[in-house]
Amino acid sequence: MDLVVDVSNYNGPLSPALVECWGTQGVRRVITQAVNPGPQFPPGQTVEQLQACKDAGMPTDCYVFFWHDQDPQVAVRAMQLAEGFDIAYWFGDFEDERPGQVLDSIRAFIQATNVDGIYTRRDWWINHAENTTEFSNLMLWDADWNRNPSGVITFNPYGGWLARHLQQYGSGDLCGAQGLDMNVINEEVFVPPSPYVGDDYWAKFGPDGNNTLSNRYDWLSVAANLEGIVHQVQQEVQAPDPSCEDKITHIQAILQGG
Repeated sequence: MDLVVDVSNYNGPLSPALVECWGTQGVRRVITQAVNPGPQFPPGQTVEQLQACKDAGMPTDCYVFFWHDQDPQVAVRAMQLAEGFDIAYWFGDFEDERPGQVLDSIRAFIQATNVDGIYTRRDWWINHAENTTEFSNLMLWDADWNRNPSGVITFNPYGGWLARHLQQYGSGDLCGAQGLDMNVINEEVFVPPSPYVGDDYWAKFGPDGNNTLSNRYDWLSVAANLEGIVHQVQQEVQAPDPSCEDKITHIQAILQGG
């Protein structure tokens, strides 16, 4: 079971030693908040937290918070804090509890930030986003605090998502750090980003040593999904596109073990 810790400016600074300790406890990546906080909030920690993870060799993702009455460019500027770091995936954090119909604002935010996934929870998405299915092509990071990290596959669908890629299942203490948001990866649908590739990472953080990706993920399912995507792209491309064709060839080579 692969764990993920997500942190914000409220968690304060991290140290490489702390992040390395998380790795020994099964944490496979850290998701940091990209934020330029106002004076009423704790000081921003985005760059410092990302640097600590980089120094520890821990893969990182980032998220940006959605405020429905805020210009999406505020989030775009926050994302610039991560420049120079190897960020695998970006998530939009949708949990603004203020009332209002916000679907148009969500569309504008996603278009501006070009995020890879959405963090939300079922009741929020139904009540605030009208349970729209138009973003179901993005990864779902589902906040479902059932306190059961083994329950990631047990999912009540919403928003067009048939599975959740990540589940935030509760909070916990780890290596002396308290009140951390704890998450688990759904290995049945999650496609590991490039920082996961290679034996060096798993040799360092794998609980058994030399614990490579090949025996941690159901690559047959991943390959089948990617082959479907390749087929769809080939059908939808209206004219020869050398760049697209090169990428498809590269993907097919990976699927064939090349």
